[in-house]
Amino acid sequence: MNSNSTWIFGTSWRGITAIAAIGFMTAAFSGCARSTEEKSASFIEAGKRLLKKHDPGRAVLQFRNALQATPRSAEAYYQLGLGYLALGNG
Repeated sequence: MNSNSTWIFGTSWRGITAIAAIGFMTAAFSGCARSTEEKSASFIEAGKRLLKKHDPGRAVLQFRNALQATPRSAEAYYQLGLGYLALGNG
């Protein structure tokens, strides 16, 4: 048994810190993907409401915000196109 106080249960504090950091980063980054999709969905819903209220300029901004959150969202591109058509830019 090592008398060094930096060892606990056969693992150094550096190892424990590394394991904790990896666990924290995994948890943090796994939640990010979902939150961007949720943000995108809320932008799209806000844009749809604005289109129904005949405010296409603000709706287009919401759809562009959705595309910043999720650049590969087909729904956001489709809604953006509808917004531009409502503006008369289509």
